[in-house]
Amino acid sequence: MMAVYSPALVSLSTVYGLAGRPADALQSAERVLLLSRTHKQRGVEADTLRILGDIHARQVPSNVEAADRCYREALSLASELGMPPVLAHCHFGLGNLYHGAGKRKEAQDHLIAATTMYREMNVQFG
Repeated sequence: MMAVYSPALVSLSTVYGLAGRPADALQSAERVLLLSRTHKQRGVEADTLRILGDIHARQVPSNVEAADRCYREALSLASELGMPPVLAHCHFGLGNLYHGAGKRKEAQDHLIAATTMYREMNVQFG
């Protein structure tokens, strides 16, 4: 059951974020992070950390420290597990986060990494 429930909560958190309901998105993502860690669903954990990074980055004002921490944890876990889409999304999120924080060099490095990974995966964008 957890194999379906946790990914469904990940999707729910994403939908809440897109619907402009950041508090619900955060609550849902924190719940699925706890569940994924409890049930050792490491892939779900990596994706959830990435989503938490997105949620913290989109807060007004942005919670740069929390977003950075979540993205970096997700990068580490996704790298260990071999999850290129999560890696690319994390680099994209970090690039946008650093751009907003005025860290141009760091932003550029992460956006280049994301763009390169998206191209390698044949992801169409723009």
